[in-house]
Amino acid sequence: MPAMPINPTMPAPGTAIGLRGGRVFLIGGLAIVAFTLVAYIPALRAGFIWDDESYVEGNSTLRNLDGLRRMWFSTDATPQYYPAVFTTFWMEYQLHGLKPFGYHLVNVLLHAANAILLWRVLRALAIPGAWIAGAIYAVHPVMVESVAWVTERKNVLSCFFFLASLRTYLAYALPAAPARRHSLYFMSLALFVLALLSKTVACSLPAVILLLLWMKQGRLATRDVLRLAPFFILGLALALVTVHVEREHVRVKDVHLGISPVDRVLIAGRAVWFYLGKLIWPRKLTFIYPRWIVDHRAAWQYIFPVAALSAIVGLWFARARIGRGPLVAGLCFIGVLAPALGFVDVYPMRFSFVADHFQYVACMAMIACFAALLTRAAGPSRAAIIAGPILLIFSVLTWRQTRLYSDRVALWSGVIERNPGAWIAYQNLSSAYAEQGRESDALEMTARAVQLNPQDDVSQAQLAMAQLRSGNPRRAAEIAEAAIRAGQDRYTTRGALAMAQLDLRQYNEAITNISIALRAKPDFALGHFVLSSAYRRTGRAAEARAELDAAAKLDPENAEIRCQMADDLAASGDLAGAELNYRAAIQSRPDFVKARYNLATVLATRGETLEALGHARQAVELQPQLANSQNLLGLLLLRNHQPAEAVAALSTAVRMNPTLIEARLNLADALVAAGRADDAAAQYREVLKLHPGDQDAASALSSLGHKVAPATSMPAPSR
Repeated sequence: MPAMPINPTMPAPGTAIGLRGGRVFLIGGLAIVAFTLVAYIPALRAGFIWDDESYVEGNSTLRNLDGLRRMWFSTDATPQYYPAVFTTFWMEYQLHGLKPFGYHLVNVLLHAANAILLWRVLRALAIPGAWIAGAIYAVHPVMVESVAWVTERKNVLSCFFFLASLRTYLAYALPAAPARRHSLYFMSLALFVLALLSKTVACSLPAVILLLLWMKQGRLATRDVLRLAPFFILGLALALVTVHVEREHVRVKDVHLGISPVDRVLIAGRAVWFYLGKLIWPRKLTFIYPRWIVDHRAAWQYIFPVAALSAIVGLWFARARIGRGPLVAGLCFIGVLAPALGFVDVYPMRFSFVADHFQYVACMAMIACFAALLTRAAGPSRAAIIAGPILLIFSVLTWRQTRLYSDRVALWSGVIERNPGAWIAYQNLSSAYAEQGRESDALEMTARAVQLNPQDDVSQAQLAMAQLRSGNPRRAAEIAEAAIRAGQDRYTTRGALAMAQLDLRQYNEAITNISIALRAKPDFALGHFVLSSAYRRTGRAAEARAELDAAAKLDPENAEIRCQMADDLAASGDLAGAELNYRAAIQSRPDFVKARYNLATVLATRGETLEALGHARQAVELQPQLANSQNLLGLLLLRNHQPAEAVAALSTAVRMNPTLIEARLNLADALVAAGRADDAAAQYREVLKLHPGDQDAASALSSLGHKVAPATSMPAPSR
């Protein structure tokens, strides 16, 4: 019997319902796009999650043209050297800033395009069930991690160029069209380079092409291999670049996994069956799967690699009877997965050996095999009927799974529900709670992370920081010191200890500890910022400024650093420089109340009352419980000739802090402007009760024709 996938006479997708040519592409393509958009509606409403901060939110290379240059010509300008991915982020940032919708929409549309390209590639190979395979790929819930996670733009974009390159190469290699061959070859090579520059898992493409040519032709000629030599060379070169970046920049070299060669084989064998199982039965999908225990002494763990090898050998010997298609599908599946099977260390292996996004490209082979077997067994019409419920079920599951990616709290809460032992989930949920101001919840999650993995220095440092944010600097210092004594003497724990010591006014000790942290990690931006603060509080102004400059150079988008630079400039009288830095801080963190308050103060000093008023309003909207912000808003409203509104804001400030003399004086002035002289006089008297020697209040009260009470001997509080 001829090999199943290469029969050129079998009907192309769509012929069963009488469609041809362009109509097939239009209707089939629109259907896939519609399925994808509906299934991923929750993703379009989602925010940013894990790693999105370094890839998008806090990525300084997205801000200007110099950043665009650096992402292409520097391997350490971005978290990973995938310049094609960061170029798309750069373009989106110029269009809509940091609004998540646009980033999610592009991911979803790229995924839909990938499903269409898969359909067209399979159709070009005359594989039955091509459209069914594309549609299943579009709505299969295993794809959610790659599509709903903005950071995994590298997956969907790399897959797009991977499939485009493959389709172009097939057009070059299979049909007899000599006049177009050279242009198609170089176009395929260029698309392959773009795939590598999006994610180097695409380096498997030339091997996939050889397998497909063998499947189609039944043999491989020397010229087939030679033509792909440039692909193999480029793939190897960029794969080595990725290995270097992962080791030095992502710091994989600091991750000590202690995995032997035999262990790696056991991990790979089990991972293959894990991924295949999730494709067949996508139940309990989660962002972080449990990290199983690898034991080379346990005989049962050898079942997985032996079974995988046996399956490939069996398909090889059965190829004459069932065709070469299933064998090629299995080899493509395992081959594309190979970089993520545990043979090479990657950072996520600290907490799990598997992840859904690792099989985003590889799983296409198995989905295509399933669709081909279904169509061959049932016929095109019945296969379409059978596929209908499958697509519906997968669409519902994808919708439900996508909702877990709505924000950081939903993501990590979902992981904990399905994988309660995931210490990394508790650690990140703690950070998410801290961002929301839920300090008690953050402290609880951090304590749980430490309980599950007491050897993790990040969890220990995070626990110390949670105590610090809760107003317990002494307890924070005790936790950090205990971690250091227990052998977790890392820059994270030293940094947490130094910050606690700053709060305890132990400045010299803080300088000592943060200096140790910086020797271990010179590019620790927060460390330079903390050292700057310690120097400032000990009167070492020049050293404080040098450390602050170092922090700003390492993390130019850090709002806290920019705000401190602005404070220093304002104190030295450079209001223009202060204004620029406050604006930069607000651009990085629009909800930064301190930066908005101080910018409003600087603008007011420079006579720009209207803009100052706008920032003061936003500061109050963000944190209405701050008396100083209400006071500033009232003062600016008064200057803008809005006495009634000024009285309301200043009355709120006085109610929040009855001893805030500036607010009472401003309220009295606003009451005078509003024609309420007696109420104003009452406020001036309250000021004199609090501060009997206040000449402003006494003078104003006299001008209103009211008698000023004699000053008592009570000492005046500091103003």
